[in-house]
Amino acid sequence: MNQSTLPPFHITKTTKLSVDVDHTLSLDLKAFADFYSHTHGAKVGEAELLREMARHYMANDTKFQSFRQKPRRRRRAQPSPPETETSP
Repeated sequence: MNQSTLPPFHITKTTKLSVDVDHTLSLDLKAFADFYSHTHGAKVGEAELLREMARHYMANDTKFQSFRQKPRRRRRAQPSPPETETSP
């Protein structure tokens, strides 16, 4: 059986996000969805596949994970300077 670095993910909770992709990426996503189906025996849609690819990428990006785990101080919003009225 073929091996995929993307583990099974066809049962997950989701939040809707709309994304536009170019035609070439759309074709590649469809081809990868076929590969996933062949590898894991489950059909998934291109949206599910894109979601999991992004999640998998971020989970394995060590620089992102390091950034994500650092405590960040909140910056206080600087007050806007008072508006001055001008006379005609």
